[in-house]
Amino acid sequence: KKSSILFLFVMLMSFLTYFTIYEVKSATTSLSDPSYGELINDNTPRLIWSVTGPDPQYRYRLDTVSSFDSPNLINGTTIWNYIDIYSPLNDTRYWWQVQSYNSDDAWGPYSSIWYFDVDATNPPIPTISYPTPDQWINSDQPTFIWQDDADSDQYEIEISNSSDFSYLFVNTWTYDYYYTLSITLDEGLYYWKLRASDAAFNLSNWTVTYNFTVDTTVPGIPVLDSPENLETITTNQPFLEWSTLDADFYQIQISNVMNFSALMINTITSNPSYQLSIQLADGVWYWRVRGYDIAGNEGYWSATWWFNVETIIVPEIERINFITFLVTSLVLVSAIIAIKRKTKL
Repeated sequence: KKSSILFLFVMLMSFLTYFTIYEVKSATTSLSDPSYGELINDNTPRLIWSVTGPDPQYRYRLDTVSSFDSPNLINGTTIWNYIDIYSPLNDTRYWWQVQSYNSDDAWGPYSSIWYFDVDATNPPIPTISYPTPDQWINSDQPTFIWQDDADSDQYEIEISNSSDFSYLFVNTWTYDYYYTLSITLDEGLYYWKLRASDAAFNLSNWTVTYNFTVDTTVPGIPVLDSPENLETITTNQPFLEWSTLDADFYQIQISNVMNFSALMINTITSNPSYQLSIQLADGVWYWRVRGYDIAGNEGYWSATWWFNVETIIVPEIERINFITFLVTSLVLVSAIIAIKRKTKL
């Protein structure tokens, strides 16, 4: 009976010893960082792993192919559970794995194969579209627009009323190629700039600082001067004049219909006057003017005035003079004939 118990004890110890040895030889390494499939912007990363069981030494390998047999292979051994890559990696995909060397002088199995993607290249500086430098705008909640770039993932925009951006009205990120303000800007001078980030969080440089002016005040109503209202003029190419306070451009309309549904003239000028280059027909013509500023604010129409065109046509004058001469001649001839008849009597 004692011999049976001793036999069982020996067998149990042998099993435990075998199991312990098996566990040591089967110690495995688990990769930690970079995580599986991670996109990183560090081309000299630290690769980190953990191990189950004794871990006096590790063997690692890193390559651009999962078979680890390309000319780009990086491998070696270390006593630490990490390895620092000192030679910059290219912007591409890398595969890596690690195995541990156990205390019984045996290498354990390799870890699973992980990969990560390197992108250490900064995206290009964005190209701003609107507002452009020194532009005047008539919106107090403008939409800022720039050209989207395939290498950029999102954009950071800053808006300030100081050129050093010491105070920020806006500092936000967007995935779009535009940004519409949710706050209302007062009239005045502002500055803005932009930079891009890619999916790996590489940042571009800031754009140059652009300034713009918010102006939401409409120009004053023009006051018509000449021709005077209800005036009759003898030229069919009149010179129109008006006065205004703060407009930069003017729209002139001339029509022979009071509601301006049919327009003879509809044009823009930067002067507070306009010389007609076409000839108007005789008759009544209506005209009005309104102002615009450089921000695009549209003023109200002036009062509607009208003038009457009555031109002097030379051929008509000659015809009237001929008829007058003919009538006068007939009267004289008749008088002469009447005198002669009286003389004969």
